[in-house]
Amino acid sequence: MSTQYDSLENGGKFILEGTERDFPLTLHRTAYTGTDKETHDVEIPLTEGAELPRVKFHYGTVEFLSAMQEYVIWEDEDSERTEEATKVTVRYKTVPAKGIRKMYAVNLDYADEEQEFGRIPYDSSEEEKDGILVQEDIFYLPRGKWENITLTLKNPSYWVGGSYDVVIEKPRSKK
Repeated sequence: MSTQYDSLENGGKFILEGTERDFPLTLHRTAYTGTDKETHDVEIPLTEGAELPRVKFHYGTVEFLSAMQEYVIWEDEDSERTEEATKVTVRYKTVPAKGIRKMYAVNLDYADEEQEFGRIPYDSSEEEKDGILVQEDIFYLPRGKWENITLTLKNPSYWVGGSYDVVIEKPRSKK
């Protein structure tokens, strides 16, 4: 008996070929992860006391926990260049939705990459609290007092929970 698995976005299909002796056949499917192409631009206020946004995705919600800025001297390790900069630190968590697919992480980028000059090396960290991923990203922008920053949330990762068995009975004969 031969099988073929073709990967599809958010799923898959199996093609089984065999003889009657191969049936009944039990397929065991384990839980797996996936990545979606959903993106959202979000404006994050950098003023103290401002309400931070929540962004809904198909399989979860991103909640921004904090956003702060400070003046620093940015150093490029490759060229030994230094420059005055505004360091923006953003903390956020991903809360999964109810259902089989549960989002657990998302990528965060600065929307205006031409203006950003110092995310090399990439400054990011993450920690897990009660099964929920809390992420922190740092962006270095030209020196100045920023009222807000526009970020892009993209490529959310999700967990397709639960494993299951599929029993395929012997095919009916064609008459």
